Amino acid sequence: MIYIKSKIKLPDYIKETVRTLIAPLADYDIDISIQKHREEKTDSQRKYFWALVGEIRIALKNGTTESDVYLSILRDYGVSEWTALPKDQIYIAKSYYRIVDDRGSSVLRTPSGKTLEVRQLKCWKGLSAYTAEEACMLIDGAIEECKNLGIQTDTPEEIRKMKEVWGVKL
Repeated sequence: MIYIKSKIKLPDYIKETVRTLIAPLADYDIDISIQKHREEKTDSQRKYFWALVGEIRIALKNGTTESDVYLSILRDYGVSEWTALPKDQIYIAKSYYRIVDDRGSSVLRTPSGKTLEVRQLKCWKGLSAYTAEEACMLIDGAIEECKNLGIQTDTPEEIRKMKEVWGVKL
């Protein structure tokens, strides 16, 4: 039996469509969640960010690559998370995150009392995994770096207008 429990009134045709879609899963224990939509970063955000990175690289004139600039901005202004994994599973974090810093070992105790040695990892996701709002934070960081190097960027008013177009709440 499939039950659809909702505080939102759904038309019957939608309920029937959902029942049809999940009917093959009825024999399994499953969890389905619906989350508020988060805007993905836009192509114009990506292009603007990389244009700023290119200008920073040119200004540094010391053999620094765009990748070096990108990783530096990501560390300073990007979204990071902490996770703990056994040493032999760090490759999992490295396959998902753009930067993975091993910050040392610690011992965790499971509810059953078993101890597990893990590595504490600080991880940054790459721009490709950012939402529109997160990408704006990274762009703001790149703009700050440009200002520190004397590189001219768009005016605050132009940046505000871009953020509106990108659907970012100011």
